[in-house]
Amino acid sequence: MDKRRAIVVGNSDGIGLAVTRRLLDDGWTVAGLSRSSSPLTSSGYEHHRTDVTDAGYREVLSGALDTLGGVEACVYAAGIGDFFDVDDLAAQTRALEVNLVGAARTMEVVVPSMARARAGHVVGLSSLADVAPSAEAPGYAAGKAGLRRTCWGWAGPCGHTGCGSASSGSASWTPRWPRRGSSR
Repeated sequence: MDKRRAIVVGNSDGIGLAVTRRLLDDGWTVAGLSRSSSPLTSSGYEHHRTDVTDAGYREVLSGALDTLGGVEACVYAAGIGDFFDVDDLAAQTRALEVNLVGAARTMEVVVPSMARARAGHVVGLSSLADVAPSAEAPGYAAGKAGLRRTCWGWAGPCGHTGCGSASSGSASWTPRWPRRGSSR
């Protein structure tokens, strides 16, 4: 069987790291992208430090995609959230930028390559917060709800090109997010 290739965005810890480890254990070649360094050192793994909100993110992602020669899977696991603070509404905006807009930027780069190959899957990791939002973290909930709806919306048209789009709610909403004063 040919070597399978994947990109995992937001994989330096948490669910993204667990997904990356599983893919590597299953024989995949993986490019990880996150704003933090990675603890992984596997020969089938290459890490790229970047933030999905940076101006150069698309170029870093495109470079990783080119180095792999395309991918069969892309997992978007990036996510941040903070508790609502009327004196820091920028934190809510950043949650939307990472949780939703960063995913859209990722799809913008990855999906055309999958469509040309007529194969591939995009998985956007969402959260239970998208269906049971809390006024305590509206940016987080709205971003994750938008991610889920975007993946659902793209599934139909992407499916006609031979690549698929999927979304998954997290069965265990990580209690560290949102955390007052955090940007993670």
